[in-house]
Amino acid sequence: MEFKKNKMHFSKSILIIFVALIMISIVFVNNFNISYGNVSPEAIEVSITDLIDNPQEYSGKLVRVHGVCRLQFEEDALYSSADDYKNHISANAIWLSLNDNGRQTFTYFLLKKASGRCVLVEGVFSKWNTGHWGAYPGAITQITRFQSL
Repeated sequence: MEFKKNKMHFSKSILIIFVALIMISIVFVNNFNISYGNVSPEAIEVSITDLIDNPQEYSGKLVRVHGVCRLQFEEDALYSSADDYKNHISANAIWLSLNDNGRQTFTYFLLKKASGRCVLVEGVFSKWNTGHWGAYPGAITQITRFQSL
């Protein structure tokens, strides 16, 4: 009887420690840089403003762009400035085309932690993909790199 009681107490202790470790790791994810993918040396360094002003020049090309990220339902976007991010000005943002399967992954859960932060994104620019309800002037598709700065 004593053995069963000790075994149950031990199992509960292990479960509590496991849950505590998960909670601590989630807190630390908020404080660490988030990175996905590798550097693409062939990516063209460009600003969001350049993509918006010259979409025909960059459409179909692998680009590297910096901005303030927002990842949430129907608003996966990269904004040109913190003010545009705060005020949801989609005319000064680029849609981040994340497929529906990718949105359900653990990687997407981690990437969401970068919302409101400055990030670097590499992927193929599309002037034809204008995001949710056509609210954006273009999109980054086939994302190969995502890194918080």
